[in-house]
Amino acid sequence: MAKRAKKKAEAWKLEVDEIDRQLREIIEKKKELQKRKRELILEHTEHKRPWWDDDTPMVSLVSTGMRREFRQMIDAWQKSSKVEIDYRMTAHFEFKLVFKPGVIRALSKALQLGVFRYYYNNDVFRYLSTHSNLGDWDTIKREELRYREKVGTKNEEDS
Repeated sequence: MAKRAKKKAEAWKLEVDEIDRQLREIIEKKKELQKRKRELILEHTEHKRPWWDDDTPMVSLVSTGMRREFRQMIDAWQKSSKVEIDYRMTAHFEFKLVFKPGVIRALSKALQLGVFRYYYNNDVFRYLSTHSNLGDWDTIKREELRYREKVGTKNEEDS
């Protein structure tokens, strides 16, 4: 009887292992299908074009009533800038990349305060990617999120 019970226990363990293996395969297949779906959506949907052009000053992205907070961000940026920044007219920013963490820190604080009038921070990141030397928009986004995680602030708008 002991041998039969032992074989029965081994049999159900093998069956559970087989089910786990099949589930892992299904999960991998699901991931592949989701990735392909994202690729297809990106290929076949029109992306919203930004309304700004190459010469649009950053102040035009600022929400009504948030000019003082915007100026605080610009003042912090001025310390890291290679050129003089006029908060009312500057559209292109050239930073000393050694001080990039300070730029990201000031940007993050402004985003948390709701300085910019966009529902998504990605719009601001896209603006900066074309109007500064901070890098691609997703790089700026990643660094800003990393700063938020580091200081422990809640990320309310991550996309």
